[in-house]
Amino acid sequence: MEPRNPETTGNNIYRINPLKYLVFLFIAIILSISFPAQLRADCRLWAAVSRDKIPEEVTLDQLLRAPRSLKVLGAFNRDGWGIGYYLGKDALLIKGMLSADKDEKYNQAVIKVAHLEPKIIVAHVRIAVSGCRNNAVNPHPFTRDKGGKHWLFGHNGIVGKAKLIDLIGDKYLKANPPNTCTYDPPDSWVGSELYFIFLLKCIEESNWDVEKGIKKAISILESVVRKGNLGFNFFLTDGETIWAFRKGRSLYYYYQSSPQYSVVASECPYADKGKWTEVPEGSLVIMKPGAPVVLKSISAPVAQ
Repeated sequence: MEPRNPETTGNNIYRINPLKYLVFLFIAIILSISFPAQLRADCRLWAAVSRDKIPEEVTLDQLLRAPRSLKVLGAFNRDGWGIGYYLGKDALLIKGMLSADKDEKYNQAVIKVAHLEPKIIVAHVRIAVSGCRNNAVNPHPFTRDKGGKHWLFGHNGIVGKAKLIDLIGDKYLKANPPNTCTYDPPDSWVGSELYFIFLLKCIEESNWDVEKGIKKAISILESVVRKGNLGFNFFLTDGETIWAFRKGRSLYYYYQSSPQYSVVASECPYADKGKWTEVPEGSLVIMKPGAPVVLKSISAPVAQ
């Protein structure tokens, strides 16, 4: 895929409209400091994995009914919603462009997926910062077939598009272009999808050692993105394991042994956090079917 009217900028053929990006970034920064954490307009994500099946009531409760379910958080994240899940090795997606709190299709999608009780479910509500937004469904979770796996990815935060394009490099980006919001590249591209592509590039360069690749990607980003309203939080799954990372945004996890399942979420769905545990800043969460949650520190805390 060739971008429309490509222009050369250094070693980079993809030119970002700087005024549009600065406006979007300014709005996101103002929102991030103007609202308390529980009301802040900032993408929210949720992901769960089980040895056998994620109990139907868990999905219904945490995505629909709880005081801080994704449905409730959709009121502050109005640029659509997305739900991904696996049946066998197939990754399936249901998405909408309306806010989750007002969209009956969101309710129907949650009920449908909950009833299936798959082993992995991921979900996301969006506040758009870059790329497509008007009359577009939430592009999260992004999907990509790579290395013999069907990957799903969701992001919570801000990573500069121009910097990501530069880090990915023209050769890899031409071979692995964004597959959502492609109508007017690079302006229509979503920074989060570029983040996804960069992570997979680092994982591929690490011989598909996911943890090693994630650590490499975060180390590179930390070396070149040193200030601003950073947010590197994400979930990533290959249909077998869920990895989630915290840097610059909130993140919590929950583990239950019987029936066995693990959950990670931007916010605890309940006012009483109970057995939910806050993920330390700079930590990678590893959730495998039938196993307790593992935390690994791979990054320095955000400077205050």
